[in-house]
Amino acid sequence: MTQALMGFEKILYIGTKGSTASTQVLDLVNIKVTETVQYGNTISRGDGTTVPRVTKRLTSLEKVVTFNSLNVLANTNIATIKAAATHETPASRLIAMKVVDKVSQTTEFDADVDISIDRDAQLSAEQDLAFVATVDRSTRDPVV
Repeated sequence: MTQALMGFEKILYIGTKGSTASTQVLDLVNIKVTETVQYGNTISRGDGTTVPRVTKRLTSLEKVVTFNSLNVLANTNIATIKAAATHETPASRLIAMKVVDKVSQTTEFDADVDISIDRDAQLSAEQDLAFVATVDRSTRDPVV
C-alpha cells in the first residue's frame, strides 16, 4: 500500500537572511507552496491561409509560500516573522525560509523572502495570522 503524505508532515524553518533556514517554526496551521509558471506567446500568423495555432514558451517560474499561524504570544519564531513583516526598511523585512517534507526529506522551498501579513480576529474564533513569503534574491539566490 502506498503511503499518503499528510499535511502535518510538512515543516517550515526560518533563519537569518543570506543563510539556510534551520529553526523550526511551531504553532503553524497550514503551509502551502505555490509554483506559478509564466509563458510568453510564440504564436506566428503564418502565411494567412490557416488559423494560427497558439504556442507558448516558458519565461519564468515563481514559488510563493503561504502559511497560517495561531497568534501565540510566547512563540518567539512567530514574533520574528511578524517583526519582519511589519518592518519599514526593505533589508530588515528579509528572512531565510525553508519548507521540507518530513517523510521524504524533500526540500520544497529554500530562499530568502519578504514577508507580508494579514491578521484575522473574528469574534467567535481564535486570532489567526496569515503570511505570504515572496522570494527576494538581494542576499542570495533561491536554492529551490
